[in-house]
Amino acid sequence: MNRYLFLIFFLIGNFAASSQTKEEEKKVSKTYFGVHFSPTSPLNLIQKTNVLSEVDGVLYEINSKMGHSFGMEVRHDFNKIFSLQTGLSYVRRNYDFKANLDTLFENRMQFVGYEIPVMMLAYLRLTKHIYMDNSIGFSANFYPTDIATEHVYGFANRWYQFAMNVNVGWDFRTENSGYFFLGASYHLQLNNALYLAFYEDENFVAEKVRLGVKGSYFAINFKYFFPQREKE
Repeated sequence: MNRYLFLIFFLIGNFAASSQTKEEEKKVSKTYFGVHFSPTSPLNLIQKTNVLSEVDGVLYEINSKMGHSFGMEVRHDFNKIFSLQTGLSYVRRNYDFKANLDTLFENRMQFVGYEIPVMMLAYLRLTKHIYMDNSIGFSANFYPTDIATEHVYGFANRWYQFAMNVNVGWDFRTENSGYFFLGASYHLQLNNALYLAFYEDENFVAEKVRLGVKGSYFAINFKYFFPQREKE
């Protein structure tokens, strides 16, 4: 008799614990929508994004400068440890260049692209509201248009490209005010993102040299995820 009572209480206890776990998972498993803004900067310690080349006695110089990225993001929390994140970002890269073709000229070119990242995130809870976030994934990059300025024509290596993303940061989570995120990331493109072709004339007829430029960058990320309202 005691064995049957023990078995009954054991099954009831397991069912209650399982129900509580499922209920907690339902509360944790949520999808959040957010926005982000990221100042970007070249980081030549990992991959050189500046170009210095001498061709036929002419010195050509291309320097990557500060840029920025902004867009929207979607994050799905599977549980308190793992999440999947994607979104759509507008990215603007700035390049200064100069060369001595008959006369010294220098200018700045702004190159615009769009990125769709897919990231797997893992969290470490530090305090009641603060979580450390580590993530890794890839990004599909799209470059829809070419650009041109005096003596220089810029175009993408391909209109679509892929890159690797790594990220570390911290979430400050609140139920009513949403999630606030501060972190840093590195966007690594192994192949050239674009080419700059230098021309002797302004009509882009006589090409002097074509130089490839990397698209990797370091970013400081500011993100905000809107709170999810429970359905009544």
